[in-house]
Amino acid sequence: FEPVAHLTVEDVRQVVRRYIEDSPFPALSFARFLDVLGDEESDAHKKAFSLLDRQGNGVIDGFMFLAGLCVVCSGPLKERMDLLYGIFDVNRDGALTWDALVLLVKSVERGLTSMTQFEPIGRIDDLAVAMGKRAFQSARRRQRDEALTEGEWFAWWSLDSTVRTTLQRFCFDDADMEGLPPMENCDSVPYEVLAPDAGQAAGDGA
Repeated sequence: FEPVAHLTVEDVRQVVRRYIEDSPFPALSFARFLDVLGDEESDAHKKAFSLLDRQGNGVIDGFMFLAGLCVVCSGPLKERMDLLYGIFDVNRDGALTWDALVLLVKSVERGLTSMTQFEPIGRIDDLAVAMGKRAFQSARRRQRDEALTEGEWFAWWSLDSTVRTTLQRFCFDDADMEGLPPMENCDSVPYEVLAPDAGQAAGDGA
């Protein structure tokens, strides 16, 4: 996905910094898209923007863009997921709320479907709710009035076989997997079964 295929996690960290400092609204125009990338306009940039402009209205979802970048960039996967967590920790208090986690999962799924050939295993909205429920249940947290710490976030995604299998599609050497538990220690969760019914569970309090 040009022109971001060459970006490292450190490059994306700088993109995120420019986005937070310079973009008061989640939506990015083409000009702001170039600004946060720190790039000059090119045909490749126009093509990339058009793929990300899902509604065809001349703006893209900044959260979707950054979430996708965190996954497809190069570098240790844990660093990439730590950066992703920080983007959605909007209060900068080391806590990921239920709404923020669901938005995070939706943003990653939509970013990957726009940037790559990735196909989600279920409807994105339902899948995000199902994954959110699993993450909060794993941490023994109540959805509506508690939040995930960064350690609980790591424990969920690094030990969930579906999440790990998806993320490993964007890892290209052993160094990317450094510090992660072995795949044989991961839990298998049937999200393809849970996702179609997940919308019904969105209002559960536990």
